[in-house]
Amino acid sequence: MLLERLRTIARFARGHIPELVVVAFGLGLRISLTKTFDVTLGYDFPTHLGFVNYIREHWQIPPYNFNFSTYNPALYYAVAALLLKLGCSLQAVGRISIVCSCLQLLVMWIGVEVYLRETRLGRVLSLLLFATLPAALHIAGFVSNHVMDDLFCTAGALLAPQVILRRGRSAIHYAIGAGVCLGLALLTKISGVTILQAFLIVVVVAVWRSRDRVLAARALFPGTAVLFGVVALIAGWHYARHKVMYGRFVLTGYDPFNDTDPVWKVPYLDRRTFGFLGYWDSAVIGWPFWPSGITPYSRFWPVLVATTFSDYYNFAFVPRPPRGVPATLVNGKPMRTAALAPAVMAVIGGLVLAVLVVVAWLVSARTLWRRDDHGRLLLIVAVGLATLAQVHFSIRFYIDRMGPTKGTYLQFVGPIYCALAGAAIGWLWNRRRPIARALAVVGMVAIALSATYSVFAKVVVPLWG
Repeated sequence: MLLERLRTIARFARGHIPELVVVAFGLGLRISLTKTFDVTLGYDFPTHLGFVNYIREHWQIPPYNFNFSTYNPALYYAVAALLLKLGCSLQAVGRISIVCSCLQLLVMWIGVEVYLRETRLGRVLSLLLFATLPAALHIAGFVSNHVMDDLFCTAGALLAPQVILRRGRSAIHYAIGAGVCLGLALLTKISGVTILQAFLIVVVVAVWRSRDRVLAARALFPGTAVLFGVVALIAGWHYARHKVMYGRFVLTGYDPFNDTDPVWKVPYLDRRTFGFLGYWDSAVIGWPFWPSGITPYSRFWPVLVATTFSDYYNFAFVPRPPRGVPATLVNGKPMRTAALAPAVMAVIGGLVLAVLVVVAWLVSARTLWRRDDHGRLLLIVAVGLATLAQVHFSIRFYIDRMGPTKGTYLQFVGPIYCALAGAAIGWLWNRRRPIARALAVVGMVAIALSATYSVFAKVVVPLWG
C-alpha cells in the first residue's frame, strides 16, 4: 500500500514539474521572510502587538476601542498570544503568517487543478503570479491577522462551489468543510462574509434559472443550510457579542472617529468625486509610492494597482538600506534607490495584468452564465463583490492618509484574480492566431515584470546586498 502511494506521488510529480518548480519557488520566497523581513516594520504593528499582549496578559478579548486593531475578531491574536506565552520571540510569531501564506499557495494549486482545467499554461502562470505577487508576499511576514484570514477564505472558496455542484452526502461533507473554513475566517477577519454572500447569490440564481425551481431548491437547501449553520456555530457568538456590547454586529477601526469627528458626517455620496473612480493617474507608473494617485487628486484604481504590485507606503518590503547604500525618502522613510526601477517595472506589469483580469472577469461571467456553470460562477461573483467592497470601504472611509485603499485587503481572493489573469493568457495562447499569441506573450512579460520587485527584495538584496 505504501509503495503504491509513493508510485502515485512520483507519477503526479513527473506530470507536474512546472507547477512544482513554481510552487517551490513561491514557498521559498515566503520562508525567506524569516530572515529578510523584520516583523516590527509591518502595517500597524504596534496595535497588532498591543492586541496580542492584552490577550497574553488577561486571557480575554480587549474592548473593541482599546486600539486601532482591536475591533478585529481574536482568533489570530489568541494563537500569537499563546506562542508568546510559550516563550517564542516576536520574529517567531511572524511565522504564523508565513505558514498560512505557504498553505494558501498550496490550496490555490489544488484550486486551479480543479477549476482551471482548460489550460495547463494558465494554471502554471496563475501560480507563478500569486507566488511572486508583491502584496501577497509582503503581508506573509506580518504580525497581523491578514494572512490567516486569506488562507481560510481561499480554502472556503475552494470548497463552497462543490456544495452547489454535488448532491447528497457529498454536498453535506463539502458544506461542513466550507463552513468550518469560513467560520474560522470570520473569527479572524470580516472578509469571509464576501464568500458567503457570493455563495448565497449563486444559489438563488441557480434556483431561479432552473426549470423546476422547487426541485432545485430542495436539492440545494441541505448543503446551504449546513454551510451557514456551521459558520453560525463557529463564528456567530463573536458577532452576537459585538451586537450586545457595542450595538453593531460588525465593527471597524474607524468607528470611534465616526462618532466624534465632524469630518465623518459628510454624506456618503459627497465623500468622493466622480474622478475618484472614473479617472486614471499616470504618475503611479513613474513613482509607484505615496502620494502618487492621492495628490493633487485622489484616484482609486491607480492606488489599488500600486499597492498590489509595489510597497506603496514603504513598509520595508525591500530591506532597509544600511549606512552607505544610496537611499531615497519614500513616505518619510528610507528606501534603497536601486529598488525604484524594479518597483516601476512591477507596476507596469501589474497595470497590464489588471486590464487582463477585468477583461477575463467579464468574459468568464458571460461564459459561465450561459453554461449554467454555477460552481465557477461563485468564484467570479466573489471577486466582483470583493472589488465592490474595497470601493465602498475607500468611499466610506475617505481620508487617504489613513490608507483605506490597499491591494493587500483583497488577497483573500487574490488567488482568483491571479487565476483569471492566467486563464486569459492561456486562452489567448491556445487560440494559435498571431495577434492572440502576441497578446499572450505580453501577458507573460507582464507576469515577469510583476515578479521583478519580489525577486529584487527577497533574492537579490539578501544575497548580494
